[in-house]
Amino acid sequence: MTMPIRKLFFSYRNSPTDAPKADRIAEQLRQECFPDTTDLRYHVWQDKHSLPPAIPHWWDEIVKAIEACDVLIFALSEDSLSSPFCLAELDYAHRRGRPIVPVVLEGEHEMVASRYDVKQSSKAKIPTWLSNHQYIFDGVDNPCSEVNAVMDRYEQQGFPSDINVTAPLDPTKEAVYANPHKLYQAAVAFAEQQAFTDAERCFHELVTRQHKIYGSDSRTWIEIIDAYKELLEMDHPATRKQFESGKKAYQQRFPVDFIKGIFDPHGLFTASPPPNHLAEKLALARTFTGTRNTDWKPIIVPLGELVAGTPMPKLEMCLVPVGAFKMGAGSEAHPQSITTPYWIARYTVTNAQWREGVQAGAVNEPSDTTWYKDRAMADCPVITVNWHQALAFAQWAQCTLPSELETEYAGRGVESWEYPWGKKYDSKRVVDDKDPTYGDKHPAPVTYKPEGVSWVGAMHLSGNVWEWQRSLYKDYPYQAQHGREDIRNNISKKCVLRGGSFFSPAGNLRSADRYYRSPTDYHVNTGFRCAFSLNSSGH
Repeated sequence: MTMPIRKLFFSYRNSPTDAPKADRIAEQLRQECFPDTTDLRYHVWQDKHSLPPAIPHWWDEIVKAIEACDVLIFALSEDSLSSPFCLAELDYAHRRGRPIVPVVLEGEHEMVASRYDVKQSSKAKIPTWLSNHQYIFDGVDNPCSEVNAVMDRYEQQGFPSDINVTAPLDPTKEAVYANPHKLYQAAVAFAEQQAFTDAERCFHELVTRQHKIYGSDSRTWIEIIDAYKELLEMDHPATRKQFESGKKAYQQRFPVDFIKGIFDPHGLFTASPPPNHLAEKLALARTFTGTRNTDWKPIIVPLGELVAGTPMPKLEMCLVPVGAFKMGAGSEAHPQSITTPYWIARYTVTNAQWREGVQAGAVNEPSDTTWYKDRAMADCPVITVNWHQALAFAQWAQCTLPSELETEYAGRGVESWEYPWGKKYDSKRVVDDKDPTYGDKHPAPVTYKPEGVSWVGAMHLSGNVWEWQRSLYKDYPYQAQHGREDIRNNISKKCVLRGGSFFSPAGNLRSADRYYRSPTDYHVNTGFRCAFSLNSSGH
């Protein structure tokens, strides 16, 4: 049965702080496909993409788009909770019976009583009915996976019926005749949304009133908007010379003390993104149908090509394609399908890399610094870090920890090998307790024994150090939707370890083996590696 493409209305504040974060999530959702297909799953409505600049009846089009959507995604932040437009969009979707999915933008949440929550400064602004919803925390959760899970539930249970209610008035209608502060805020929001006709109407009202606080700034706003509209009209190959000259003149107007940065809602001064060289590789990963591990040729790229602005751009990441395998061993073995590609780090995080995080203030030094401070062990895995520290480093690098499903599949592949290199144990390929150089002594450099590389190119998925997983330790069968991947709830739970270590005998180094510790524990044989969801890549 063909599934319908669902319409998502993406409500956000188009401010310099919120827009880049919201745009990234919206673009990720646009790239989402139905499982086992290349068919796009969502049509994402965003005013900056779906409405032309200076449309005369901007608010009417917003209302129509909400009425036509299946779900409203609300980018929750202090800015959006202060925007009369965002709040009006949120309220109307709620009154129409639309499912609301609140995504708390990165930097807008904090750890409270061992759980992630919305920042306290935003709490009072949240409508009471919305506070009962399950929030998605960008930078902690995977927004696309969480939205997919919500949509899957509605696909199974059915979407709520539409409720015919009175459409909201343009939020500026009341403000024009009442509160000048709200009017000015609405005018700025209109300008940011490229609803220039409405913005100038509001600013003109304040100029006409000769308002002592906003009159002068409103006059400047009108001049800037007029100049910006002229730039938009000149943005054409036939007038490229005039356009470049106009851009220089426009830039000379800034900085303006009441505008953060340069006013550029259309992105005229933003460099075009580089070509997506990963598209072909990602297509291979999405459509992989091989039945042998050797059918996949490893694809390894630096993290900097996946995440703009990561502080660890040279961290090498292995692409893991879709496929199916048998997870677990013996009576616990059960089939699992990987329907979305992902990236897993080629190596465990080293002492040298951890030191970069310490210098940046993202993490503290390990609990035991004996080996950490030994220059000869700079390229060995960092150890004596607990689960919370490992996750903090991964998130600082704009990654996460792998799930135990992701780690096992990256080790076993579509042939469900016992070990990353094959079906039989081979001591020459692994750092175990019998290794002549490192066994029962200390971790080996992450590049040691390259013969043990997995089918996707990852090293030491067995041996050297146990690796923290983001998964809670729960009984099989593995089912991600049962809360074992909810990293907000494992403060006092058992967290999974995978891979074995330089202390481990051969019998404990199978890819299916699992162990656990408290997330506050640390040990001399435990480290971690990073992972990165394809949904977060923007590709």
